[in-house]
Amino acid sequence: MSSDLQYVGEELHRRPAQAIPDSYRPAVTSVDLDEDLALLISELNHRIRNLLTMAEAVIRQTRSPLRPYCADSNQVFATGPDLELQPKLALALHLVFHELAMNAKKYGALSSPLGSVKIQWESGHIAGAARQLAIIRTEHGGPEVKHPQYFGFGSRLIASAMQAYGDVQMNFEIAGLVCRLRIDLDHDSNTRAVSATR
Repeated sequence: MSSDLQYVGEELHRRPAQAIPDSYRPAVTSVDLDEDLALLISELNHRIRNLLTMAEAVIRQTRSPLRPYCADSNQVFATGPDLELQPKLALALHLVFHELAMNAKKYGALSSPLGSVKIQWESGHIAGAARQLAIIRTEHGGPEVKHPQYFGFGSRLIASAMQAYGDVQMNFEIAGLVCRLRIDLDHDSNTRAVSATR
């Protein structure tokens, strides 16, 4: 039996390859591929939403007293009007402030018990121009600041996050880092005011 199989195998290798008739080929069109891709993307979005829901549930269940970057600590002060931000802009600002907070904790004002961070923002509207949001974040009381010789991942992340929404300016002053943000609030309806200044 094994010799027969070997013979058949050798015969198959010796035979020239034959073209498969078109009638036997599966009819795969770009429409089929687009539908399959759409289905795959939909499934991925569904799974991502489930993961985010689980993450939010875990966060809600967590009761941690450690809140190093929050505005009600004795080192971080925030003042400005209440604003409701659209998700993409809120995510961009979250990335910016998280990066700034981590750097302040490692190297800047929050690395010292005497240091502090002050964040001020205000929104304004000039007739005939887009509404603007101005944010100034200043550090005081930390180690002496030196201008970096090169800009690392964090600086590039901040610039990239703000690229679609406005300008960011970082001044490495001796007393502490000063970060200024100017955001176009009318860009893709990023935000709307919900209350007056606190």
